[in-house]
Amino acid sequence: MYIPDDKILTNYADLLIKFALGGGTGIKKGEVVVISVPESAKPFVRFLRRSVLEAGGNAIFLNIFDDVGMREFYEIASDEQLDFFADKYYRGI
Repeated sequence: MYIPDDKILTNYADLLIKFALGGGTGIKKGEVVVISVPESAKPFVRFLRRSVLEAGGNAIFLNIFDDVGMREFYEIASDEQLDFFADKYYRGI
């Protein structure tokens, strides 16, 4: 698997966190950023976290499972579990 070098990952993270978010102005001190990436982007997570911290923000991490984890979910889940939607949770976010 190709992994860009640290400088490239740092630049991408800084672009996202310090410029793209907040309508093009970056995040502000104390703001919360939800970082949700698949396992394949795991090498990028530490650079995102570092950029959030440098900008004075706070990060919440959500894991997204790659194919193996999702396939098992769809094979095992009942109809009720497939229909489940955590509305209170998502409204809170």
